[in-house]
Amino acid sequence: MEIESFRLQCEKRHCLRKSFISKQCKKKDKQQKCYDKFIAKQKRNDPDIDFEWMELTKRVWERDKASCRVNRILDLEEKKIVKDDGFLSNLDCAHVFGKGAYPHLKYDIDNIVLMSRLFHSRLDTGRHPVSAQPIDAFQKEQWWMRIVGKENYNKLLIKARKTK
Repeated sequence: MEIESFRLQCEKRHCLRKSFISKQCKKKDKQQKCYDKFIAKQKRNDPDIDFEWMELTKRVWERDKASCRVNRILDLEEKKIVKDDGFLSNLDCAHVFGKGAYPHLKYDIDNIVLMSRLFHSRLDTGRHPVSAQPIDAFQKEQWWMRIVGKENYNKLLIKARKTK
């Protein structure tokens, strides 16, 4: 990967090193240091670098137009309630059906959505994405249906029940 491609990802707030994104990430010298670390890790042939995942995340960012899918579906009242824990502007690729429990869906683009780290963290820890209050499995499922659409969720549910 060339530095220009790496910088483009930085500008989109997509950290290829899976590091914390800060205001410093927009600075050229910070990008160069991160790029150097990224390349050094690649050269060590580190098993943590998953090129298939990196390519897939680029496709997710393009498909979701570099914006949070949850934020797009919230109404004005819900947006007023959201308390930003400092991670609302950081975007992650989130699995609808977790890659730990459903490893066969890890690279399924239909199972991955772009969302803010705030909402991602809340859903992963069984909390309501807006209020941060605890929610049960049914409520979590209802949120995922709302985020990806009921039809898409049901298709994913069928895939989730199948194993490779």
